[in-house]
Amino acid sequence: MIGSCRGDLAEVGARIWLAVRLTLGAMLVVAAFGGTALSPTVTSGAVPKGHPALGAPVATSSASHHVAPPTPAPAPTPAPTPTPTSAGPATVFWVVAHPDDETISSAGAMYESQKAGNRNVLIVVTDGETSGVGPQLRLSLKQVAAARDKEAIAALALIGIVPVFLHEPDTGGGVQQGFVEQEIVRLASETKGPVVFEGLSPNDAYLNLPHGHPDHYTVARALGWEFNMRVIHNLVFRHLSNFSSGKRYGTCEFLSAAVMKTKQAMRAAYAYVDVSIGRYGIAGKSVGLMWQKTPSEPECHENVELNPGIALGS
Repeated sequence: MIGSCRGDLAEVGARIWLAVRLTLGAMLVVAAFGGTALSPTVTSGAVPKGHPALGAPVATSSASHHVAPPTPAPAPTPAPTPTPTSAGPATVFWVVAHPDDETISSAGAMYESQKAGNRNVLIVVTDGETSGVGPQLRLSLKQVAAARDKEAIAALALIGIVPVFLHEPDTGGGVQQGFVEQEIVRLASETKGPVVFEGLSPNDAYLNLPHGHPDHYTVARALGWEFNMRVIHNLVFRHLSNFSSGKRYGTCEFLSAAVMKTKQAMRAAYAYVDVSIGRYGIAGKSVGLMWQKTPSEPECHENVELNPGIALGS
């Protein structure tokens, strides 16, 4: 009996000692893990939520060992939408088939665009070497081309624009539309900021031609095609018909006296003759009626964005 009691007491003591060891062990675990005891359901290799091993930021104050809640990432600031005003002045490409096309149709508009602070670039597709004036002066095609380029350079210098010549053959309707389109795509893709293209309309009838000069029509079709393809977003067509037949289309603006004086000076540069420097006044001797009407006629244009149906002509 006594031995049985001693055995019972020994067993009770062992159980008490086991309980004490378990309690001390739990206290050590709590101290080691900042007040959070390991869950008995955590499996080997797993890390409990909120443990520093997850990389969550931990409070550095000695007064607290609690894990700080993660700070949410700030919402990204939307980028401002570019506008013509914030992007600065526009680049205006004036694309014509021959030297002098730009001065007859839109010298005043070009001058005003220069004063507005835009970057203006004149693109001349051909040198106009097949002008009928060349044979009258017994000039070769090469001489005519060189003379006409000099005339354009002198005229555009009066308003601070340097022409860019593409030197496509001028064969009286032989300008290739695909070539002009490629140049338009290149100019549009390489130019930053607002871009405007201007050229002669494909809807003009003058000099007994239903669409005007064939080269003018081809260049206009190239511009209109790239507008329809959304390569060009701002396209303006200029008219010549009023300088020939007096028929006016679109919006027509009469020039102020000061602007008209500048246009007439550009006209005089095209008519200037000095054979010693290769200046023969070829443009001034061609399409004489149009040149004569420049002082009395307004400059007429149409914004294709407002009337997309005119992009490719009839």
